This record gives sequence, C-alpha cells and structure tokens, in this order.
Amino acid sequence: METAVLYRFIDGPYEDVDGTWYCICLVGDEDENVLISEVNFETLDDALEVKETLTTTLYVLEVGLDSCSTTTLN
Repeated sequence: METAVLYRFIDGPYEDVDGTWYCICLVGDEDENVLISEVNFETLDDALEVKETLTTTLYVLEVGLDSCSTTTLN
C-alpha cells in the first residue's frame, strides 16, 4: 500500500464541490520528496482529526493513500 507522511498542518479544512474535505499540509512521499499538498478526506471529522493531531503534537502521521489522497500544489 502506498503511504504518505504528513509533517505539518498548514491550512483548512475546506469543503470541495463534491462534498469531500481537504487540508493543506506539508507531505513527504515514498520517494522522500517533501511537498506542500492538498490532502483529501471523505469527512470533515477525518480532516479535523488530522488538523488537531498535527497542531498539538510533535509527531508526524503516516497515512495510507487509500484513506486519503494528495494533490501537489505548484
């Protein structure tokens, strides 16, 4: 399973037009690239949980890309 590492929460959550939610985060991929990316979530609760975890702890989160997806912002 592909994974991504979420290092820092930057902004959000925002609701997309299709009813999903996304946050802007600092993300590391499997190739060890660190990017500012949109991280998509199915529910607002999932997005808020990631926001709270990344803003209140020193830990990073490793997430499966089947549970969320990332889009690189350029």
